Amino acid sequence: SGEAFVYTIDMDTFSYALLPLLGFPVVTEMHTGKPRNFVNTFFFRRVACIIPTNAENERQLADAFGIERSRMCVEPNGVDLSWYKHAPSKEDARKRLQLPPDTKIALYVGRFLDWKGLDILSDTARGLPETAFYAVGGTAEEWKSAVGTPVPPNVHIAGECEPEDVPVWLSAADVLLLLGTKKNEESYRHTTPMKVYEYMAARRPVIAASTPALRSFIAADDVIWYEPDDARDLVQKMQDVLSRDTREMCERAEKTASEHSWKLRAERIISCISHDKVIR
Repeated sequence: SGEAFVYTIDMDTFSYALLPLLGFPVVTEMHTGKPRNFVNTFFFRRVACIIPTNAENERQLADAFGIERSRMCVEPNGVDLSWYKHAPSKEDARKRLQLPPDTKIALYVGRFLDWKGLDILSDTARGLPETAFYAVGGTAEEWKSAVGTPVPPNVHIAGECEPEDVPVWLSAADVLLLLGTKKNEESYRHTTPMKVYEYMAARRPVIAASTPALRSFIAADDVIWYEPDDARDLVQKMQDVLSRDTREMCERAEKTASEHSWKLRAERIISCISHDKVIR
């Protein structure tokens, strides 16, 4: 037999606030830090278990609300590994997407939002004119709104794609870009991008911004790190990655991704909740 409980995912500031009054234990998944105010203090003092998506969020919540670490279990977002078991080769992926077969391709996948740190790609693209940069997840207009400058000639805006097409795009790339910026607190300390383990599952080298948010849950040797907002450093890291054998790093990262399927994530969360006697 089991006990009923409420599981909520952080979406805004107030919609979850009164859930502890329902009479059931509340488990809350937090994808960012939260400001200390009356509403949040009321909520966090009454929830049974908190699932922060990275260690920075765990630290912020513990400091802001005096939450015991024993009531929290850090779990980043997961990945659907089934989409990557039969991913195409680089050659086949480029044929399907009608991409140039011999050009070095750097790929960013994600929303075109101003806090994502996309502006670094303009200077980086100018520093690597022979490399083709593809951005999947938005329009040229959204790029201009987020970045504030026109799209460079070697940056190609591919628009949005269906989720099942993401593995094809990742397979077509030579290097995958995981951006972050010091200019925005969400990007710098709190974000846990859904694409992290997708990138790793694709068996392509990943270059990631060295932010506290990303370093709090990505193993140091699973990616190549660049200094946030430093296009010159990103250019150098890309030149290094594109000129050497990265198979060992990619295999290591793929193994990490295999440990973060949605199924295994759910099992770990259930184990944590059970351990905390939220369910029994």
